[in-house]
Amino acid sequence: MTQRAESQSIFIYRPKPIRRSKWVHHYQVWSPKLARRLSLYSRRAIDFWAMLEAHPEITTFCEYPGRIRVDECSRLADFAIRKLDGDEFIVLDGAALSPLGDEEPFLLDPKPVRKIEDAALDAHRTWIANWLQMIPYLTSNGRFLTPGVLTRLSERLSAPKPLVTIERHMLPLDPMITRTAAFELLRRGIVKSDDLINRPLGPRTVFERAMTPPPDQHA
Repeated sequence: MTQRAESQSIFIYRPKPIRRSKWVHHYQVWSPKLARRLSLYSRRAIDFWAMLEAHPEITTFCEYPGRIRVDECSRLADFAIRKLDGDEFIVLDGAALSPLGDEEPFLLDPKPVRKIEDAALDAHRTWIANWLQMIPYLTSNGRFLTPGVLTRLSERLSAPKPLVTIERHMLPLDPMITRTAAFELLRRGIVKSDDLINRPLGPRTVFERAMTPPPDQHA
């Protein structure tokens, strides 16, 4: 009951401005889940962000939300995330960044902290690479998707089908829109693709309707 109430509470976290040297990489990406631009400062952060976009059970998140207590030390969290069963902070491998304002030694509302090692990201390297290819479709074409297109495509995936067949069956709809619709249904957890775990995304990537309905993020 406590976890369910927590999942419905206001997500208070906001990105902190980062103090960085010119030698630290700066990536700007667009998040379909948040509908805003993110500034990220490592390749690890890019990879983990792709995983956050991919998981339907993660309802929202915030990059560099502020300082937390880790191993008796204060450091900037890389992400705060909200799942259906509660919130947690994410700490990635590598040197910690520092916020411009250090008036808060750590966040006042401590949550569970999950440490993500590079080896954990490497284990999902193909899946991450595939999602980094799919996210630009959602960013560029998501506004062209209609409920009718998504429903029609979902109904056609009661049996597994490769992407090239899905695009052919949805003609005369533009294949780019069909592809984007398949990725959006995947993002929502309505369809799945086991191929994306171990094989590069391509015309033969198989999609099918998920056996169980996606989690109700608003229950």
